[in-house]
Amino acid sequence: MLEHFKDLLAYTSWADGVMLANAYGWAEAPEACRKFLAHITAAQQEWLARVDTQRSRPESVWPGWGIAECGLRSKAVHSGWRCFLDTAKEERLAAPVGYNNLSGQPFSTPLQDILMHVVNHSTYHRAQVAMEARMAGCNVPGTDYIIYSRLKGQSPG
Repeated sequence: MLEHFKDLLAYTSWADGVMLANAYGWAEAPEACRKFLAHITAAQQEWLARVDTQRSRPESVWPGWGIAECGLRSKAVHSGWRCFLDTAKEERLAAPVGYNNLSGQPFSTPLQDILMHVVNHSTYHRAQVAMEARMAGCNVPGTDYIIYSRLKGQSPG
């Protein structure tokens, strides 16, 4: 199961990277696209800091980062997730993680549920970015898991 979550987080990294790379060229994209892209990265950083308390938290989960800043921070947070999962053991997936939500309420959630939430939350907000960008006439790339899966399965040559 750990390998499955590593793959889902690798997919999320790929999809975020594709969306961010295209966002650089969206001259007409609405402000909402930038806000959602920043939120995706900040939320991923917040969850990483909750499961790995040695990591730093973002200053806000709705930061004012520009697209370039989102790109840099996204690479860093995805690298952090890879490092975290590369050292995790299978049995850790079912173990509860204690944390406080943004309102300060304490919760305890199995790591596997947190990982699934990170993937789903990112996908949800990428869809919002895609909708806003399309409505503004921007060319939006496909970031579906099946596209990632097909690309991952291609062998060179």
